[in-house]
Amino acid sequence: MRNELLRDIFWGLVMLFIQLALFRHLQIFGIQADLVLIYCLYQINKRSRTSALLLCAGFGLLQDAFLDLWGMNLFSKTLTAYILSYIIRTTEEVRMPAIQVFASVLVSSFLHNLIFLLLAYFSESYSASVIFWRLLLGSSIYTAMVATLLQLFKKA
Repeated sequence: MRNELLRDIFWGLVMLFIQLALFRHLQIFGIQADLVLIYCLYQINKRSRTSALLLCAGFGLLQDAFLDLWGMNLFSKTLTAYILSYIIRTTEEVRMPAIQVFASVLVSSFLHNLIFLLLAYFSESYSASVIFWRLLLGSSIYTAMVATLLQLFKKA
């Protein structure tokens, strides 16, 4: 169990590094995919509620530390994991259909981005409504597309 947790933390740090080094530069109209959120969704499906919440909070805090957002990703990823942990059941299913992956990640990413942008709105980080809707819808769709591609290329 401990080796599995260390392995998951290692892969989470790899995903965080890929997010910061690569996906921040793969923007489309200022919209970027959230690879850390995809990894958190994977952990919600794989782990117990408590360990998934702690992993999401830890990776959200690390993402905030590197992006100088201090608490916004921590709060939004943890709250998203908390809400989705009641909906998503731990499954042993190896492969899901691509449309199911796309739809579930789209809804989850939309929820995460809504929480993040509402929190940013209250802290006045993103005040323009055009940016709000572009980031809410665009980032959700982009994240869902990346998750679907990862699922398609994942080893069976």
